[in-house]
Amino acid sequence: MGIRQLCTSAFRSLWGSSARRRQDSLESNSAYVARRTSQNLQIEPLESRQLLATLAGTVFADINGNNTQDAAETSLAGILITLNGVDESGEALASRTTVTGSNGSYQFADLVAGTYTVTQAQPKALVDGVALVGSFGGTSGPNTISNIVLGEDDAAVNYNFTEKGFGPSSVSINLFLASAGSGAQALNNAVASAGSFAPFVTSITRG
Repeated sequence: MGIRQLCTSAFRSLWGSSARRRQDSLESNSAYVARRTSQNLQIEPLESRQLLATLAGTVFADINGNNTQDAAETSLAGILITLNGVDESGEALASRTTVTGSNGSYQFADLVAGTYTVTQAQPKALVDGVALVGSFGGTSGPNTISNIVLGEDDAAVNYNFTEKGFGPSSVSINLFLASAGSGAQALNNAVASAGSFAPFVTSITRG
């Protein structure tokens, strides 16, 4: 073998060992990614990625006060729900709002890890029930659940709000008429019309 061939062989051996060492180093460091181009191998830093959390619940009329939505108890649509919070560094996050759907449910998605407070706007036509702490804990208060600590990719559920029934301002002869519709329709109509808040007097269950 000539001198030129020996040099070429030695160079290829050294290059192969060096490439393997670089590849081993890359594989052991998850902060970088290797990308091969038409001419060489580029080493680029990975972006900081975070899996996002969700928080969900329901608003319903808990006529019997057992903190559970039974089959005959009505979901409440159109209720304003507000979410506030801070991230893991204590930085305040932008306030977000949503309204409950036709099945009384709400959800906030794409939440960074942090500590949250969810608040219900009290329906003026109804008498306030309780705020029920859900799957990731928290502190219950009137129309609010605070200190909800969420991590990456958490799916918090059952942050529910209940109402006891009609306030006196929303109780009228119209509720007893067939034209008022079902009890569910009457409750949601009362929420939509937003009568003034008053202490609890009675509740009405209709077919």
